[in-house]
Amino acid sequence: MRRTTFFPYVNNIPRRAFNISFVEQIILGWEGEDIFKFGRTIIPFTADDVALILGVPSVGLDVPINGPVQKSVLHSHFSNTEKFDREGIKKLIRGIIKSNETDDVANTVRLWILLLLSTFLAPRTNFTCPPQMLHCLDDLNRVKDFAWAAGFQKLILNKMGDAHEAAMNNICGVKTLAKRNYKSDLEGKRFIYGCSAALCVWLLEHTRLQTPINKIVFPRILRWEGPKKRKVQHMAKNLTSDQILLRLIPHSEEEWLLSGLESSNKVVEGGEEEEEERREKKKEEDRKESEETGEMSPSKWSTVMSEMRNELRGVVCRIEERDMQTRRELEEFGTKLDSLFKQLKSYMAERKSSTTAPQNEGKGMTNMGQTEEGRDSSTSPAPMDVDELEKVVQMVVNVGTLNREEEKEEYEVLAVEEEENPEPTISIKHGQQLLESRRDFSGNDLLPEEQKQIVHSFLSQTIDWTKVMNNRWDGYVTRQHVHDILFGKVIVDDAIDIGYQFLIEKMENSPNQYHTCTYTPALLVHSFQSRKAKIMERVKMMESSLPNIASKANIDKVDLLFFVLYTSNHWHLLVIDVKKKRATSYNSIKGSSKYMAAARRWVTLLDAFFKFCGIIDDPLELVYDDQCPDQSYDSADCALFVIKFMETISRKGEIEWTFNQADMKYMRAQFAIEILTHASAKSLTM
Repeated sequence: MRRTTFFPYVNNIPRRAFNISFVEQIILGWEGEDIFKFGRTIIPFTADDVALILGVPSVGLDVPINGPVQKSVLHSHFSNTEKFDREGIKKLIRGIIKSNETDDVANTVRLWILLLLSTFLAPRTNFTCPPQMLHCLDDLNRVKDFAWAAGFQKLILNKMGDAHEAAMNNICGVKTLAKRNYKSDLEGKRFIYGCSAALCVWLLEHTRLQTPINKIVFPRILRWEGPKKRKVQHMAKNLTSDQILLRLIPHSEEEWLLSGLESSNKVVEGGEEEEEERREKKKEEDRKESEETGEMSPSKWSTVMSEMRNELRGVVCRIEERDMQTRRELEEFGTKLDSLFKQLKSYMAERKSSTTAPQNEGKGMTNMGQTEEGRDSSTSPAPMDVDELEKVVQMVVNVGTLNREEEKEEYEVLAVEEEENPEPTISIKHGQQLLESRRDFSGNDLLPEEQKQIVHSFLSQTIDWTKVMNNRWDGYVTRQHVHDILFGKVIVDDAIDIGYQFLIEKMENSPNQYHTCTYTPALLVHSFQSRKAKIMERVKMMESSLPNIASKANIDKVDLLFFVLYTSNHWHLLVIDVKKKRATSYNSIKGSSKYMAAARRWVTLLDAFFKFCGIIDDPLELVYDDQCPDQSYDSADCALFVIKFMETISRKGEIEWTFNQADMKYMRAQFAIEILTHASAKSLTM
């Protein structure tokens, strides 16, 4: 047993092979479930990858890591109370190692496998493996039939959410570990289960961070050693697509790990001659059959198909890498065109003005990029032909539309869109206004005629960054923001603040129907949420910036506190029930670990803030609501959901959700009309 591949890992702490900071760099790239993101590239952490790295099969019987514990042979032979940790297993092996009894020999093998699981392949805290795995060792002849790689992969990801939170807190100044604990006095530290060395090797196999110490060796974990240069660790988060291999391609000797079939290269000890004779006989039979039928033999066909599959995998990987490079170039091109588009719009407006007033052409038109002071002293270039200019603008629109479709899931709305052109395009040649497409806004068919006229009147005018309405927190929305609300685009933080301002007016008109609530502006919340500073530094800044919630006297007067969080281009709501000391997360996208982690971090910050201000000493209970309505995956309505969440929760009585995704078009139109009507009543510029 001492001559086996993994024996060195049984007595040594695996962390010595790979530095803790390298593990943390990988954990910081975790995006939820089995997805990791490095730079702009997403890499899945799959069971097949674990199989190739550790040399264990990824298909077969399920390997449980949680749930009820079945009584195993080891439990029956030793004791249900026996502690199967590293030292306990070694003690049991020493007790039966010299025995020649059949049961003792079998149990020695089981204990040796269990020792490997507990110390390297599947360790949890205190060097113990999940007790559910012991049942898989009952029949030694069937150990190879289990999908061990799938079990190891699930175990590694089991505590990844806590480890990711700990790594993020470490950046913010909270002293936590993103790896297993090795000291009993480190209370409250985060850790990950399973083989962390496999996670490190997984990144090295998928990237070109360093060169392996061996080119081809089985299993692949033996090809690598921990990065010795710190710059290699820092490079992990800055990887580019040309440094990343999206899929690992198995060698012919490794294919049995992924297919569930034992390798054809394995023969029984002492039977090499018989195996060679059998192979030659098989080849001869296949050759004769192929000559008689004119068809390829099954074994030859299998070999050819295997080679073709490997070649196709390599082609797919190269295509994906090329597509990532093309996407980056397209993004950069779109950004440049966006800048050019804004200049072209200004030029077109001035060109139109010069057409209607030719007598002022020499002195009334400013060239693109030319200052007001310098325009009279410089010579104007020949004006661009209007038809050519319209073609350029149309090209910009087409590129912007392509980008928008590719990035739709992340709600990245480019400024170059067909509906986003802020002013009616007037063809000097034909003199015709193209306004009809502007009226196809969200909820157009759902509005009464009077409200349609309000919107049509708004869209018939210039869509620019002119201020439409101020809110109570020195923010404002512009005509462009209202346009975005109408056409289903992302709603900005100032518009969310205005949504709550409208709710305040309802509360003031009907105080008996609403709870007493306090709201913190969305942009202010995000500034504390995203600030990379130690918790106590942020707490002190919050005390000076949020006086309305920084004293116990003020907090005792309210029932609910509203905080709008912004995480990865998504708005979600956190509500604090002061009386119940409870924090509830309301999210229109449920189950996402990164949004849940953001809510946990904000609650942790609030706990420190309330304790520092002498308001609440006990930590808040965090609850994730699963009853609030969901948004569709392809919508950008998260901000509107947050506004409707606050309206619903602020009402007294039982919470009743009376809206869903299907209502969002109408609600967007109503929200825009409410802003326009309010602005008109206040006599602000439209």
